[in-house]
Amino acid sequence: MTGSNESQDVCVIGLGNMGSALAEALLTSGHRVTVWNRAAAKCEALATAGATVATSVAEAAAAAQVIVVCVLDHDASVSLLRTDEVTGALREKLLAQLSSVTADESRDMGRWAEENGIAYLDRAIAEGHGQQELAAIFELMVKKAA
Repeated sequence: MTGSNESQDVCVIGLGNMGSALAEALLTSGHRVTVWNRAAAKCEALATAGATVATSVAEAAAAAQVIVVCVLDHDASVSLLRTDEVTGALREKLLAQLSSVTADESRDMGRWAEENGIAYLDRAIAEGHGQQELAAIFELMVKKAA
């Protein structure tokens, strides 16, 4: 993984309030961002801002070294990530789980990630952060994982 001051290839899966704000902050910070969302219309504003829109979770994961997941909950994460194609695309990459999960669910995802050669971080971020704060949080996550 490159140093945190360098531009990174990042994908954001899930473009609710937090995922959209994070993707926008990453774009503003100069990162190359790929986005995916179940409702493709949520990708349009970010595409206009410079993000690449993936047509599948596997395509999004293949496009980046850092994969950020901001979906509703653990079940949604599992349904998106635990397919052979997506798991293969995540190997030897950093998966940052920002979805709402319990401690047991976090440990479950961590075990799955370890078994599949995926670096895993679980960090909750409360909504309401500004773009600079979100970019700084991302930089700290990447630095810690390096």
